Amino acid sequence: MPIFQIDSLIDGLSHTGVRCRRGTLACDVDETLRPYYERWLCNRDGFVKVDDSSIDYIGIEEVMRMGPFFDIFCLLRNLSIIDSDRNAHELVSCYPQFMFRSGKVVSLGWTGGLLSHYLAKDDSISECISNIPAGEEFAKLFVRAADFCCIIQTQVWEPIGLISVYPLISQIGNNIKDLLKLVHLGEPTEI
Repeated sequence: MPIFQIDSLIDGLSHTGVRCRRGTLACDVDETLRPYYERWLCNRDGFVKVDDSSIDYIGIEEVMRMGPFFDIFCLLRNLSIIDSDRNAHELVSCYPQFMFRSGKVVSLGWTGGLLSHYLAKDDSISECISNIPAGEEFAKLFVRAADFCCIIQTQVWEPIGLISVYPLISQIGNNIKDLLKLVHLGEPTEI
């Protein structure tokens, strides 16, 4: 099984202006959140701590189906979100619906929770998508609620795939944070 070139990802993101580094669970994740985030961040290839973006962590998990690829989990920390809360899913869980023609997206919509309406109205989302080459990185993208975080997930073959789609992921993260400022899900959970 190939090893994900996490240092190439960090270098590539850094060249695009994203401040990030290799993460360590003990230093970068609150002790009370570790049991919840381990599933996403403690895979063989490690994780990335992002310091100046809407995304807090990028976890990488290798998958073997018809050849190796990697599931990418971009986490946005939020103590008000619980996986078992249907309201959290109705707010943020969504995925794109689109049509490609000649390698370009010709129609785009978002299906799912309330976040999909915000993403459909955000012109910078469309701009980010127009800069992404056709491929798995966009086609496999979806957003969901999990325990104490929102996850923007995609699949990539190489670090360059994630680097190309990261501006879109970051903009989706901005929309999630803006939406969660407007909605009261309850008090932050005591862990």
